Amino acid sequence: MKILIVDDDTSRATTLANFLVERSNCDPTDVEVRSDGQSARDALRAVQFDLLVLDIVLPYRVGDIPSEQTSVSLLTELCETNRLHKPRHIIGLTAYEAAENAVSQDFSNRSWVLVRQNQLNDDWQRTIESAVAYIKASEDNIDRTSKSDIVIISALQLEMDAIRRLPWNWQPDEVLDDSQFFSRGWIPTAHREISVVAAVCTRMGLVSAAVLASKLVTHFRPKLVVMPGICAGVRDRVALGDVVCAEMSWDYQSGKHASLPGFQMDPHFLQADPFISTRIENIARDEDLSLQIWRGWNPKFPAPPKIVRGPVASGSAVIADSDITESIIRQQRKLTAIEMELYGVFYACSQAHRPKPIVLGLKGVCDFADDEKDDSAQVYAAYTSAEFVRAFCERYATDL
Repeated sequence: MKILIVDDDTSRATTLANFLVERSNCDPTDVEVRSDGQSARDALRAVQFDLLVLDIVLPYRVGDIPSEQTSVSLLTELCETNRLHKPRHIIGLTAYEAAENAVSQDFSNRSWVLVRQNQLNDDWQRTIESAVAYIKASEDNIDRTSKSDIVIISALQLEMDAIRRLPWNWQPDEVLDDSQFFSRGWIPTAHREISVVAAVCTRMGLVSAAVLASKLVTHFRPKLVVMPGICAGVRDRVALGDVVCAEMSWDYQSGKHASLPGFQMDPHFLQADPFISTRIENIARDEDLSLQIWRGWNPKFPAPPKIVRGPVASGSAVIADSDITESIIRQQRKLTAIEMELYGVFYACSQAHRPKPIVLGLKGVCDFADDEKDDSAQVYAAYTSAEFVRAFCERYATDL
């Protein structure tokens, strides 16, 4: 869990940090200390903390005169704006009776805890220790009730049909919320069963994929999020049925449209985790696996499918124009494939609460985004994608 201690009394802050590390088994790197209101805001902009311990009398900046107004202003900003990440729990701390009286109503109104430091004993530290234990216990309870090792998200039903044909003990659909269903499965391995949850987006595109990914990650807290399915490959770099593993993803439509000089690109690239790259490379070298997947489909395509690692661009439109493809290549010269959802999944997971899930994008090539585009290879591409997803999960999910 992540803890932020904001206190201009360096000795007290250090004492509390050490106490929590020793008594509550907190990781020292997860306990941050700040000494003024401005640096506290910087920390709260950057990180989602589970617990904020806030000295009631603080300077706004280092060197300023400490005041209750600094902490009240910070708390007001946390409550009434979205500029800062809101901590799950807040504990106020002070050694002064006047400061306690000044802010006690604010804390009681919002069900926050206000602790009075006593120089004669460490009861105040034990109160904070108890809060940490409660937060950890609540996290454990969430893990027991809703955690899944792997979440699989597809954009189309035909992609999910290929996943549901994998021998992973799939159960009937369940309701996630008013607009979404999901199904559970589990993967038997030599070490333990790997739990899997799979769901289909209600619509194609980045927005729908990002919304669904956020829902599933928040509810199931997976270690791995997988997006299989189909994509358009770049001709002469991949073949129909090959599976592209996304080493990076971005929204190729991001930028500014102006009369002159025209569209000004502003891509935001998100990289795949090294955990993915090293293991995909091992699967890519497995010629027997590729041959087995090829033999499992009739009628046969000209050659066994292979895995190709490379950049994958996402956008909200289906492309059947080679000129558009060339314009996207100008954003990333090693472009391997184009599709409509993966960047939304990457972005949703990058914004998730720690520990953030790893994202695996494995999409089968069904066309080349040009005027020869058709749907004839879609089911085969969904099949090859699902089979390589199976290989990755069955071999490496226990490494997560």
